[in-house]
Amino acid sequence: MAVIAGYFAGNHYIELTSSMYNPFVYFDTWNIVDGWKSIEANNGKVNFLTGAVILLISGSLLFCMGLLFKRKVIS
Repeated sequence: MAVIAGYFAGNHYIELTSSMYNPFVYFDTWNIVDGWKSIEANNGKVNFLTGAVILLISGSLLFCMGLLFKRKVIS
């Protein structure tokens, strides 16, 4: 449910100045590479390099959060 909501927010509210920090914006790779998302967002910072950094940081944060929480092991 969160993935669907994030993707919807990333594409529907693309004009917000903080949309460049939404990792769901960068899942539309073709429009990121050819620059169409930066035109829609009216923000030159929505590009391939920013997307790679945002996805790396958000993925690393989620990975670390997954390591911090203990899971119950049922044997």
